Amino acid sequence: MLDKIYASKSVKDLKSLHKLYTALLIVSVSLLLILNGISYFLSSNFQKNPSILLLIVLFWSALNVDYLKKKL
Repeated sequence: MLDKIYASKSVKDLKSLHKLYTALLIVSVSLLLILNGISYFLSSNFQKNPSILLLIVLFWSALNVDYLKKKL
């Protein structure tokens, strides 16, 4: 599936996309930790909806970073 998405991209585009998805991966991990920490300290439980959304973003970013690292 990712082959079709990145088939027509140049090496320069692939490098910039790799940087973008790496940054998105770092931001999603940090936001997941921060929001769950704040939620736990304020209400003594974790919020599920933001966690699920951030886990989906985290998973998609990790797949793209891994694929782009292998492609480059």
